[in-house]
Amino acid sequence: MKHRNVLLGIPGVLLILAAIIVIPIEIPRSISAYGGIAPLREWVLLRTDNGQIMSVVRDNRTGAIEHYTMTQAERGDAMSFTLAPDVLMRDIMIGDTVGWISSPELQHQLIALEGQLAIAEAGLSSARTGEKQSLVDEAKQRLELARAAYDEQNALHARQKALFDKLMISDEEYQMAHERLKQLRISVDIAAAQLASVTSGMKDEYIRERAAQVEALRNSLDALRHRMNRYTFTAPLSGRQRTSYAADTLLVVEDVSELLLMIPVQLRDTDLIRIGERFDFTVRDARLRGTARVLHMDQTVRHMNGRHLCMLTARIENDSNPFSGGMVARARIPCEAVSLTRYVSDMLYRILE
Repeated sequence: MKHRNVLLGIPGVLLILAAIIVIPIEIPRSISAYGGIAPLREWVLLRTDNGQIMSVVRDNRTGAIEHYTMTQAERGDAMSFTLAPDVLMRDIMIGDTVGWISSPELQHQLIALEGQLAIAEAGLSSARTGEKQSLVDEAKQRLELARAAYDEQNALHARQKALFDKLMISDEEYQMAHERLKQLRISVDIAAAQLASVTSGMKDEYIRERAAQVEALRNSLDALRHRMNRYTFTAPLSGRQRTSYAADTLLVVEDVSELLLMIPVQLRDTDLIRIGERFDFTVRDARLRGTARVLHMDQTVRHMNGRHLCMLTARIENDSNPFSGGMVARARIPCEAVSLTRYVSDMLYRILE
């Protein structure tokens, strides 16, 4: 009888299974999972084993590195990092100077270049403005004397010409006076040219050479200052400091203007997640409750604890956030309704897991 009952029951089971597959029944689903609370963005200063300083800005919404720089010490230079004492144990504002690297070698180069530039600029100024004032004054006096001598000889020559016209002096005497006037005219021209030379400055080629030298030194100085500015670290974002006891971490600043809830979701459930879905979560040991809204469902697969997981990112919507980064929360996320077949399959998967 028992064997016969089993045989009779098989068709019934098959009919039930067929009904489950065929009947279009949808059952509401939700995902229960744990996630970590993280800041919107974070900035980390790190020291590497070879003395480099790394600056990393991460956007936790996408997991992308927004900005990354690495400062390398000069070979043979005794560089040192100093954290600004006034930024310790307080909130950081964007643009705050939080620390700097001191480089004796670069400081020495800066002083040397500034000295060379000062000398070159003084030389260029002298070349453009002319000789010293004493030489200019001397040239002016020579010109005045030459003009006075010419004027005196010109008046004398006029009187001699009148006498020559009246045949009262010889041709030879008149010619000597005329030649003397010509020589004095030449002396005036020479004195005027000398005055122009000492007041107009050096030759154009020499001035251009000095100007090019000054420009090259200025460019070198600007490049060195730009390089030294890279050794001054300013905050790329506003936020609060997070204490880190790692030996290689110099500073961590978190942008907590918004907080995110990062929840690992099993790969087979990612197709059920709806962007914009609102859900509740709790931080049990802190007796805190909150709400969040799904921002992004990352399809990058990670293998953790024998499971294939993807990361769900949600924004915490509480107006007054009692939460902080590092807290662990439990969330129940409403999902799209699934067919009866999918629901049974998921239940069997969890039972056999």
